[in-house]
Parts: sequence; structure tokens; C-alpha cells
Amino acid sequence: MLLCGVCFGQTDPKARPTYSENGKLIELADLAPLRDCQVMALKGKVKKVKRVADTVVFSLDDKHQRMTFQFPIDRLADAEQSIYSKDFLHKGLVLQANGYQCKGPNVALEAISIERVYQPAPPSSVRRTPFKH
Repeated sequence: MLLCGVCFGQTDPKARPTYSENGKLIELADLAPLRDCQVMALKGKVKKVKRVADTVVFSLDDKHQRMTFQFPIDRLADAEQSIYSKDFLHKGLVLQANGYQCKGPNVALEAISIERVYQPAPPSSVRRTPFKH
């Protein structure tokens, strides 16, 4: 009896979000439980994001390869479910993601974590002014 009470008391674990000082979502960790599968990672631009039923599917492209990742939306707390696509996971943003490849190379990876990658700003062009006498 005691063991059943413990089973009923457990809740689904949620992903761990990280926010920047200005309140923007910059990382989601623990999107998947530990698995005994190959882990793959890619840093690249988000090319496609879609929601299929209760799963978020997205692709990253680094000009040499493309990987597709997925995670169940219910791994996100309510607060992250309402904002993940606005400032964090949208086309054109540079992210790094890693995930488990458990079901073969033609199936989306099960995302473990996703983090925003900040690129250094390009140097501003120095405006030359003509020499004055």
C-alpha cells in the first residue's frame, strides 16, 4: 500500500528553464529523461518549427548538416509553454541542441537540452572623414 501512495504522489518532471537578466528564455534543459542511446548535438540556425499534436519538432542547420529534434510540449511548465516560440524557438535564431538518437538516423532526435547561442556583434565599420587642414 505504501508503495502505491508513492506512485500516485509523483508528477511528471518538467524541463528546467534558464532566463537572461532581461527576462528572456535562453535555455531549456532536462527535456528528456536519461536514456541509453547515442547523443548527438548541433549548433545552427533554426530552419523550421512546428507543433504536431503534443510534440514540438524543429530543425537546425549549420550549412554542413541538418538535424531534426523533438520534445513533448508537456515537459514545459505552463509559463514556458506560452513563450517558448516567441523569443526562444523560432526560425532564424541560432541555437545549440543535443538529443538522443534512439530510433535510427531518419527519426527526429529526442531533445535533451536547447540553448540560445549569442553571436558577437560584427565590428562596426569605421567611418573615415576627410582630413581637414
